[in-house]
Formats: sequence, structure tokens, C-alpha cells
Amino acid sequence: MCYSIYLSTTSKEDLSLLDSKLFSFSQLPDKRPCKDDLDKRASDPLLANTFQETEEESEIIALLAFSRKWYVHSEGRGCSCHFRHAIESYDPKTGEQFPPEFGGPEEWCEEVADSLDATRSIYDIINRLILEGYSLDLVDHWGAEPDDIETVQVSSSQVPRDHFRFFGDYKFTFSA
Repeated sequence: MCYSIYLSTTSKEDLSLLDSKLFSFSQLPDKRPCKDDLDKRASDPLLANTFQETEEESEIIALLAFSRKWYVHSEGRGCSCHFRHAIESYDPKTGEQFPPEFGGPEEWCEEVADSLDATRSIYDIINRLILEGYSLDLVDHWGAEPDDIETVQVSSSQVPRDHFRFFGDYKFTFSA
């Protein structure tokens, strides 16, 4: 299973112009492409790597609030796995669930430098857009049903750059 990060914003900026070797953005279509479009994408090498939405993905994308929607790829234009992610944890003795938290890298859990850099870069883009007055939300999908995805308000002034990470199966709404 892979992580998939979907982002929406009120900004009309072409986020794909910010692509780097560590991440890239694919703008999501306003509607699911028809079969002819999918066939054309499959046969055209320039379109072969463009985002092709499934029914499950369309239900997740529907959770996004704003009109400009993007898929955030990690290195190599595939999934979103090569960013920093946190998931819920639990106490095996009591079964108590603990929500994910923001936090910096820990010595006991080595993280790949490219994943750290990619996550910082996405944080910088999100923070810039928020400070410019745009609205933004995202969903970090890791297999949950849409009804099970919880929403967390994230303030960029409260979460330091090096502590930011995505939460699997959570939606973030951002503020300055």
C-alpha cells in the first residue's frame, strides 16, 4: 500500500512549475476523464505518467474543499511515500489509540535525507501560499474509507518546518 497526498487550494499558481527531483505536482482534472482520454493517455508517452483517477480516489478527492486540486508525487512521479508520514499508534497492553503528532527526526528512527528535504520543500510551498492569503487543505490517504478520515487544523506558525510531517489517513486544513 502506498501513501497518496491530494492537495487543494484557491491559488491559481501552476504548482507543477515548482517540481524538483524530490517531488512533483499533477493537477487533477475537474472531472474523471472519459475512456477515449484514458486510451489516448495510455498510447501517448507524454501523457502516460499523468494522473488517472480511480473511483476510490475520486471519493478521497471529494473531501478537498477548493477548486484547484493537485496530486503530490514524491521522487519519480509515483506515489507519495517518500515524504515524512506519521500514523496513529496504540498501546498494545491497553489498546488505547494515540493520534499522530508533529515532531522532528528522532535518533532511534533514521529518516532518509531526501524524504526530509522533500517534506520541508512542500511545507515551504504550503506556508508561502497560506501567507499570501490563499486557502489550502490536503488529504494524506493510506487506505482509509473517506468517512474514516479525520480533519486536523494546522497552523504554520505553530508547527515548525522541521517538525512537519503528513498524517496517514488525515485531512489537514491550514492557517497562518
